[in-house]
Amino acid sequence: MPMSCHGALQELRQEVHLTVALAGNPNVGKSSIFNRLTGMGVETANYPGKTVEVQLAETRYGDRSIGIVDLPGTYALGGISEDQWVARQALLDSRPDAVILVLDATNLARNLYLGLQILELGVPMVVALNVVDQAKARGIQVDAERLTEILGSPVVPTIATRGTGLDALMARVLDRVTRPAPLPPRLRYSVDVEAAIGKLERGLASRDDRPHGLSPRAIAILLLEGDPEVGAWLGGLEGADELIQLCDEMRAVLREVRGEDAGL
Repeated sequence: MPMSCHGALQELRQEVHLTVALAGNPNVGKSSIFNRLTGMGVETANYPGKTVEVQLAETRYGDRSIGIVDLPGTYALGGISEDQWVARQALLDSRPDAVILVLDATNLARNLYLGLQILELGVPMVVALNVVDQAKARGIQVDAERLTEILGSPVVPTIATRGTGLDALMARVLDRVTRPAPLPPRLRYSVDVEAAIGKLERGLASRDDRPHGLSPRAIAILLLEGDPEVGAWLGGLEGADELIQLCDEMRAVLREVRGEDAGL
């Protein structure tokens, strides 16, 4: 029977030098990377009332023990479906030193949304650009150096089923953790979206009780997306009527401009 996820994550953090979370959409090769890195000794854990499981294991790189948290495959961290909720909760509970985002090189447009959400949460990220062999066979050439510049995160080409690139991937993870890079350039959205984020961000700056200690910007984006957990937090605050009204107004403005809710 799986053990409590929260307790298992805390225990793992105490037993290793550093913790790395593996994130990615379903069917991008994340499990192959997890299995290649960890081998045997995998534990499963879940949150009370949730059926989606999180896998945890340990590995070594050089003289360091590394805890690997394999998050459920998900397309987003919006907390709407069970897999999204579990992936985000495990990510926030594990407080990883870095996240390995596994991307399918044949379908970057679909995969990158999750990466943007991870970056907005403020977690250092290294990208495993997986199945580059399949992409090449389809005539798709991804410029890893340019993608590194755009994301402000190292991008390492991999072929997980063969183990290709995994040593280089872990080297970049360790380098990212032990020698933190300057903050990557802030991802900028369109003018109307940035205006809405900015107004909410300023209203949230004075709150020191933000969920999970997330930045005002991260909370503002989640509110605009209609995130249920963060929305419940805001609705439960005393004296938050102006913030709630502002949030509703900003969502209405974006809906009018774009013809759909911000979270879609």
